[in-house]
Parts: sequence; structure tokens; C-alpha cells
Amino acid sequence: MTDDDIDSLVARFEDGTLPGAEWTHGAHLVVALWYVRQHDRDEATARIRDGIREYNRRAGNHTGYHETITLAWVEVIDRFLAGRDRRAPISVLAAGLLDRCGRSDYLLQFYSKDRLFSAEARAGWLPPDLRAIG
Repeated sequence: MTDDDIDSLVARFEDGTLPGAEWTHGAHLVVALWYVRQHDRDEATARIRDGIREYNRRAGNHTGYHETITLAWVEVIDRFLAGRDRRAPISVLAAGLLDRCGRSDYLLQFYSKDRLFSAEARAGWLPPDLRAIG
């Protein structure tokens, strides 16, 4: 993906024109990376949370949002960026993030499946039960 592709992805996510087929795990991560890079952590988290909820609402998905997964990925992305130049092209950062952390099961090194996929984790933040995110 180029920087322009990523900017387009974020714009289409925000305005609700991103097709569901393009709202992949990787797209979630790249959009979250874009927000974490552009804003302080609290603002980025709020924008990601609200954006996913609104995107899901527009798609008729009223149960798809997962608070613990969202917040855990914000932590992963924030830590990823801590060791990098945030001024680097977003496409370079995205490629590095997806290469290092992009597997859909990545969070399972920190969480047991039962904890991560529980109703409690979906509704609110649960800290990892296997090891700290690092």
C-alpha cells in the first residue's frame, strides 16, 4: 500500500464507503496505525473506537465491536511506534507493523482464547492473562 492508498482507506472508513470485503484484519490495523500516528493515544483510541462502532452501525452490525481487542491493538501499535520514527512514511510503518504483528492470532500470545473472546472482554477492557503486551 502507498501513502495515498492508506489515506484513501482511512477516508473511506470514516465516510462509510469502504466495502465490507475491504474491512479486513489488516485494514483494521492500518487504520488504527494511522490514528495512533496522527493523534495522542487517548484521542486516537476514541477515534478508533467511535469509528469502528459507526462503521459497524452503518453495515448493520450491532455486535461486532470488541473493546479489549481494540484497546490491546492500540497498545501493540503504540509500542510498535515507540521504537520507530513516526515521521516515516505511513506506508513504511504499515508494512513493518503488518510484517511484525499482523497475524490475526497475534493477541493470543497475551490472552487465552477464553478470556479474549469472552462477553466481558467484548464489553470492556480486560488485561492480558498470559503475559503483558510488550
